Amino acid sequence: MENKMKNTNIDCIGAIPIEWDVKPLKYLVRQPITDGPHETPEFTESGVPFLSVDGIQKGKLIFENTRFVSEYDANRYDLKVKPEFNDILLGKAASIGKVAIVDRNDRFQIWSPLAVIKTNKLLNPLFLKYYLMSPTGQKMIEDYATENTQKNIAMEDIERLKIVLPTYDEQVKIASLLDEKCTIIDEMIEDKTNQIQLLNDYKNSLVYNVVTKGLTETELINSKYDFIPQIPKGWKLKRFKYCLAKTKNNLRVGPFGSNLTSDDYTSEGYLVYNQRVVLDNEYFNNDVFVSQDKYNELIDFSVYPGDILLTTRGTIGKISEVPFNAPEGILHPCIIKFKINEDLINIRLLKILFNDSNFVMDQFMRMSNSTTIEVIYSYSLKEIILPCIPADEQERITNYLEDKIKKINSIIEEQYIAIDTLNEYKKSILYEYVTGKKQVEV
Repeated sequence: MENKMKNTNIDCIGAIPIEWDVKPLKYLVRQPITDGPHETPEFTESGVPFLSVDGIQKGKLIFENTRFVSEYDANRYDLKVKPEFNDILLGKAASIGKVAIVDRNDRFQIWSPLAVIKTNKLLNPLFLKYYLMSPTGQKMIEDYATENTQKNIAMEDIERLKIVLPTYDEQVKIASLLDEKCTIIDEMIEDKTNQIQLLNDYKNSLVYNVVTKGLTETELINSKYDFIPQIPKGWKLKRFKYCLAKTKNNLRVGPFGSNLTSDDYTSEGYLVYNQRVVLDNEYFNNDVFVSQDKYNELIDFSVYPGDILLTTRGTIGKISEVPFNAPEGILHPCIIKFKINEDLINIRLLKILFNDSNFVMDQFMRMSNSTTIEVIYSYSLKEIILPCIPADEQERITNYLEDKIKKINSIIEEQYIAIDTLNEYKKSILYEYVTGKKQVEV
């Protein structure tokens, strides 16, 4: 029998079962919705765990690598809000829209980017979690968000969020069903993600072994570098600075940020070769330009066909070769350009080392003594080690690796497509069940 529906006149909700209701969240809580303290606490080595919005990952609270505050500070913060079992935590600043339910009785405290929602007897907390995670909840949160230096949703706007309200028994059934289905989907996504990691690990291992040992068994000689202890006889390892082309201006860092800002951008003119150009390898469909006057001012940073561009911030360490018919333009401050001596290493192999493996990035990490790096500087780039392989063998190695990497990347892409499909399916079932397009038996 077809369910009777009524229109809510709310686009992101649509029609709901005729016996369901819609209420602002402020009428469905037992305490006013409150965020954590706005002061910067003094963190301690141990004490009460203290979570910010990054403590919500994939819909769950993560306490690994958490920070701590003293009992004294935690007691003070309790006077404003005390997170408890079955409360809902909502990201209200920076990563807005992150949602998790408190599934533990252990004491902890939160920072100001998180809001605590304590539902009353009309609203099941697990149902609210999935409602806020659904496309409906996320769209409302996004619509209420304001943006200055970062996105933010105000407390009074969280209270205004419209909540679809089945009977409490229906909420429990819907939440239970979604919990089961979403757990299965999340496990499938995690499996696909693990497969991608294994494939990338294999690709990195493959590249490293081939560019340090060759394709066939051969006599190996010792090197002076601990991360490449041996190489085939007849090969050499050279620092990047000795592999640059023997031409003037063979390496150029982009202009200082103060010399080229967003205020200088125009809708046409001379192209600004930025991160996006390099990452997309797209030189002919762009929308960031500068005027003739600005180009003339920064002409020393001009880009020419055959230049290799390197991303130094954001997604760092990726390269792209400027094609012969690329438009005239200048470097963005976050780009380094260089020319390589192809008698020592061909550009195709160079792209593999930068773009399709961790061969280069691992060296940057080693130099920084850190697990993450935010910027690549020219002095670091000049010190990385590259394999210089005899030309005929280098050609065979490059052909072999390109073929292998193409096949591996194809399988990786299939996994990403599967993950996208699973995420879309998850969104669809969340939307359909929390708005009553699909119903469960009570």
